[in-house]
Amino acid sequence: MKKYKISILIALFIIFNLFSYSFAQDKFIIHDKITEEILTKGVTRTNIHRFTNEGWLNINVIKADLSNKNINVELFTDPRGINYMSNVLQYAQNNDAVAAINADFFQKVRGVSDRGSSIGPIVKNGNLISNTSKQQGMSSILIDNSNNVIFKYWDIQLTITAPNGNSHPIKYMNKYDSLDSIVLYDRNWGTKSMGSSGSTVEVVVEDNIVKDIRRNMEPVEIPENGYILTTLTDYNTFLIDNFKIGDPIKLDISAEPNFENLKYALGAGTLLVKDGEIQKFTDGIKGVHPRTAIGVDASGKTFYMVTVDGRQLVSKGMSELELANLMIELGAYNAVNLDGGGSTTLVSKSFADPEIKVINYPSDGFLRKVINSIGITTSAPKEDVYGLLIESKSKNIFVNTSRSFTVKAYDKNFNPVDIDINKIKWSVSGVKGKFKNNKFFPTSTGHGTITATYKNISSNYNIKVLDLPSSITINTKNINIKSGQTLNLYITGKDSQGYSAPINLSDVKWNIPKNICTIEDNYIKGLKSGNCIITASFGQVNTHAIVNVDSNENNTIKLPDDITLPDPLNKNSSVLEGKNNFSFSVFSDTLKRDTLAKNLIMIKTLDKFNKNNNIATFVSQINSTDKNNLNIPYIDITKPSLTNFKESTFITLNNKNNGLRASDAKQWLWLKENIKNIKSKNIFILLPRPLESNVKGGFKDIYELQLFKDTLYENLVKQNKNVFVFYNNDKFNINVENGIRYIGTPKFPNTTRDLSKFKYIEVIVNGENVTYQEKNVFDIK
Repeated sequence: MKKYKISILIALFIIFNLFSYSFAQDKFIIHDKITEEILTKGVTRTNIHRFTNEGWLNINVIKADLSNKNINVELFTDPRGINYMSNVLQYAQNNDAVAAINADFFQKVRGVSDRGSSIGPIVKNGNLISNTSKQQGMSSILIDNSNNVIFKYWDIQLTITAPNGNSHPIKYMNKYDSLDSIVLYDRNWGTKSMGSSGSTVEVVVEDNIVKDIRRNMEPVEIPENGYILTTLTDYNTFLIDNFKIGDPIKLDISAEPNFENLKYALGAGTLLVKDGEIQKFTDGIKGVHPRTAIGVDASGKTFYMVTVDGRQLVSKGMSELELANLMIELGAYNAVNLDGGGSTTLVSKSFADPEIKVINYPSDGFLRKVINSIGITTSAPKEDVYGLLIESKSKNIFVNTSRSFTVKAYDKNFNPVDIDINKIKWSVSGVKGKFKNNKFFPTSTGHGTITATYKNISSNYNIKVLDLPSSITINTKNINIKSGQTLNLYITGKDSQGYSAPINLSDVKWNIPKNICTIEDNYIKGLKSGNCIITASFGQVNTHAIVNVDSNENNTIKLPDDITLPDPLNKNSSVLEGKNNFSFSVFSDTLKRDTLAKNLIMIKTLDKFNKNNNIATFVSQINSTDKNNLNIPYIDITKPSLTNFKESTFITLNNKNNGLRASDAKQWLWLKENIKNIKSKNIFILLPRPLESNVKGGFKDIYELQLFKDTLYENLVKQNKNVFVFYNNDKFNINVENGIRYIGTPKFPNTTRDLSKFKYIEVIVNGENVTYQEKNVFDIK
């Protein structure tokens, strides 16, 4: 019998090979997911979750229009003193910031969690609080009263002169130090000096006169109109050699530009970009880490605050070179590096959510205390209502349930405005339903639009009303509470096409034996001691949970199976007459022919495909023996490919190394390029390993898995395609999600004793109608 192979069936098969593309670059971007929100008028936040061949980058960008007179760049420090530290969220809350990031590098006091000093300078409203670092390669950020932002390597020199004419430089002002030279502390440091034990000397200066010279004494109050000079006499004797009580003292400070003309100044690391060109990096912070940076565009009127998370799956971090390139990509003409690593933090609020929150993913898992913060504030006045924002739990809602809607109002400056929500007038189009007390009750399915009107201002919110659910789930199967205690519960439903929506607890029917608890609003409340199985029912489906009130003893209780509806496409069908109608088999790994029984089983399996199907597909790579036993076209997974057959399209991808990127990142580029051009109605995707991250061999990267699903949804499902993903699995498994069927293809067992366990999947294609079913290789009655 003549054997038809894919390579010669040109009329039926068109294969596009990944390796027809060449990618010269070592690093490349696979995908950018970009979201943007308005924080206030003149300030936006953009999140870029970037997928590259090396992993993920989570980038947050605050962009502020400095030409807006109401927008100000501010430096935040701890109100307790310049040597105290807080986290960025606290700085922002204390100063009513719209957004803020961590700023300067700092030296932390050993053993004290909230004390340290900045590496760089601090200037506030023309007053010098701390001078520049002696550490080489650290730049400064200068902000004048017109919101002009300058990045430069800045130097501030402080010198004291004694009555005898002798002068000596001040090493630091208001910084922790080893005191090997003279350090100055004023009231910006705190109310008390550090004391003069051992060889430490403290000189108290008030109104430019030496008031006291202290040795081996307790901390002294720092004069309001003066300062303390201190050093270790083991290293420096200038103070005791040149001053006595009552002497005048002269303090000279030089800086260019003059700090008195600045609103703020603070320290930074290396210059990243100057006049649009990447600079030589001077701070010595090498490697891939979480990063923080700021920049301005060529006009100086657009200000950028940027964080890049790192040391996590969600974001690997960046080198300084990558950070510099990112700043240029974002539009910065000049940019500087700030403290990064575990310090990298970005917080913001918006007109939609006036509570300031942490936006990024700090690598330590908590908010590190830092020496200062740079942020954006607005002085825009509050005005009348300009716009409305409708919010709800989800855009999806099941028919014959209910959904509450809220409305937030804002003025033309995007300031929140309080309104009486009871004065909102609601309407709906596209679907049927009614409103009662800001709650919508849909009575028909389909796409609809909710409209809220306040006075003469309206806003719309698109919804999708789903048909009755095929399954419902409760967020926990084991509920342990005490009498009188409450616990939030959530019910989620999924329809036959895999679209999900939350369901209010009041919209389902509850069965609670023994009355040991009650369901109210969105929570369960314990009433009396005991345990039972509660059941939530909606339509033809239900879900269960064990409830223990005042007890954790549930070992003897076994939950019944939830009642769910089967996938309507999982059924037995036959191929009808039609040029584009056909059937195909989906098979897992072929057996090694190391025994006579296994050899006979494989012969039987392939013979069944030859007799019953038009094409055989494999979620694996098959061997040459099995290929030679096939008399029909076949598709196995050797490399990424796209095959057209009778107006349907087959795609093979490689996820053998727990994901597409880890297996071959370039196939992502190939997939994104080719998936946009598919004309077929039916798309079948074959993968050699499972999908879910909690399954052995599945995607380790949950973000990549979600991107894979989103890519199929955006490019195929939204174009009204039928999409089926078949993958190699231990057992037959079906998960319908957002219009896509993910089907686990069962492997053959290693033992040949039970022939009923040898199964495969058969798919019937009748034009645009596709069904599938798990089949037995052996017809056992």
